[in-house]
Amino acid sequence: MKLDSLLSHGHSAWTTSADGKSLAERVDPTSTEAAAMSASPADEAGRELREAWDKAYGLHVDASDAWDHAIKAVEAILIPIVVGKKDKANLGSVAGELKANPGRWSFTLGPIETVEAMIRLMWPNPDRHAGADRNEPHIEHSRGVVHNAVLLVQWARDGLIVLATKQ
Repeated sequence: MKLDSLLSHGHSAWTTSADGKSLAERVDPTSTEAAAMSASPADEAGRELREAWDKAYGLHVDASDAWDHAIKAVEAILIPIVVGKKDKANLGSVAGELKANPGRWSFTLGPIETVEAMIRLMWPNPDRHAGADRNEPHIEHSRGVVHNAVLLVQWARDGLIVLATKQ
């Protein structure tokens, strides 16, 4: 009997990872499939999403790293769409552009402010800076950010977040 089958039959909280090389926390299959679909292209956003998922649900969870890789995934997909080749652009730049010029962008499912609000839920990672003000994120919060990133990346891949046509 294969390891994953043994773990499943034993009602383990663990399963084998997508690559079959390690253990990962068992997650709802629909969420796992959505993450796999968003991360499936072999581009930077896909690589960052896979890393974020692994840091959120893998054998050695790291809440801060999961959050950071989720941000990088969304940056990889939205910076080219929203801010183009602006030097040192980051997710804050994307949110700022969407807020400053909401009419320039179209979000098929609703107002572009929805996308901006989702970005602001992620940005910045609470432990971004060193020192006394540093707040290590809880793994539950980081997992929420990773799921948020999966959704934003998929929406961008599906063409739901685009430059609006000339008005």
